Amino acid sequence: MLKNSTQGGTEGNALSPRLAKLENDFKQNGGAWREFKLGELFEHIKPTKHAYAKGNLPTEPSAECDLPAITCTSVNQGIACYMPRGGAKILKNVISVAANGDAPAFYQPHEFAILQDAYALRFRSEFMQDGAELSSLCYLYLTSLLQKILQKYNWNNKSGWAKVSKEFITLPVLNEQIAFDFMESYIKELEAERLQELEAYLKVTGLDDYTLTQKEKEALKAFENLSIPNERVIGISHEMPIKALQDSTLTDSREWQSFANTALSTLAQKELESSSAKEGIEWREFKLGELFEVSTPKKKFNANELRFNGKYPYVARGDSNNGIRGYIDKDEAFLNEANTISFGQDTATIFYQTSPYFTGDKIKIFTFKKGNLDRYKANFLIAVMKRAFSSFSWGSSSFNVGVLKNVCVLLPILNSGTINFTFMETFIKAIEKQHIEKIYAFWETKLKAYDAVINGGGG
Repeated sequence: MLKNSTQGGTEGNALSPRLAKLENDFKQNGGAWREFKLGELFEHIKPTKHAYAKGNLPTEPSAECDLPAITCTSVNQGIACYMPRGGAKILKNVISVAANGDAPAFYQPHEFAILQDAYALRFRSEFMQDGAELSSLCYLYLTSLLQKILQKYNWNNKSGWAKVSKEFITLPVLNEQIAFDFMESYIKELEAERLQELEAYLKVTGLDDYTLTQKEKEALKAFENLSIPNERVIGISHEMPIKALQDSTLTDSREWQSFANTALSTLAQKELESSSAKEGIEWREFKLGELFEVSTPKKKFNANELRFNGKYPYVARGDSNNGIRGYIDKDEAFLNEANTISFGQDTATIFYQTSPYFTGDKIKIFTFKKGNLDRYKANFLIAVMKRAFSSFSWGSSSFNVGVLKNVCVLLPILNSGTINFTFMETFIKAIEKQHIEKIYAFWETKLKAYDAVINGGGG
């Protein structure tokens, strides 16, 4: 089924000047936008029927189990564990969709299998010339649009293919054919823009200089060779935030800040160990109630009743994208304050929010009592909080305010017994510098490739 549409592109009125020009040129050359039914565009691929259960498979690849297995998780590209190749339905260059929860969609460029609670979508070859395979850039374009459609689905409204297949997606069309060249050009321009934003971010934060200071080296040395078991964050390694960025396209400039904060707290969590003092660092237990005011949001908004095309972040209980499910416009009187920490009560998902935000159900707001909260203090605090909550089970009903206030975390202290904020900041900056170089190098390589195409007149 094909319908006319007056809306074009992936970001509507929020388009940057460069992307707006790309769309305007496309329209002037006869291009338009049409709505297609998802069930007509995509072939639905069911999970592998396999004897292995998720809980019995390793979370890191091994000689026997080296095939990534996709489930309904919203982190690590949907990869929850690794499975044997024997008997598996091996897929590549398709989109994976979680059938439960926040229904994330991921483009999967590498080999994988679907284990449970998810499915894959392959673009139908009849829409391609000579039955060619859809390019990775086009898949990224489609994944971005699909993710916006899936935002309304959750645990209470599951994203099964029977329902999703009836949804409509808006695509560029030229001469009554889907304009794949435009889709590729759009993603190339978008990623080039994001690299420029990353460069600006690095300069503003001083991270364009990757050289560690002596204090930063000492802060890292204090935790050298420590290994942190983490029962809650399955399959996350030191390289996870970098891999997640490399395997995805950030389609909104606001996502850079969300990515940076999520990556920092994850990396810090893996470095820290809540144990006795190391290398002369003194620690003391603090109850969360000593550190934070724990409050209920001013108003809870039901995701099923929202339109995600607004200005302010909507924070839910998901464990990716800093907890931000989308952006909405509601009465600003109900905004929660910036520079606070959001806490998912039944998931123990913890994120630093840098701008005013709305929330969904079962979110608590942590407001720091001991001065202004910046990204360095916040991400250190989140790392030790995640460690403190690692023994709690998902879906625990015990995350009420009384319990939360009495949870203890270990923090570095000065001789006076007060919190050593300088060490906390130095430690987070050191981690950031160590990993930002890898991210920057990856995107710089991509930009050079895109510049060669764009400036050379390629599409």
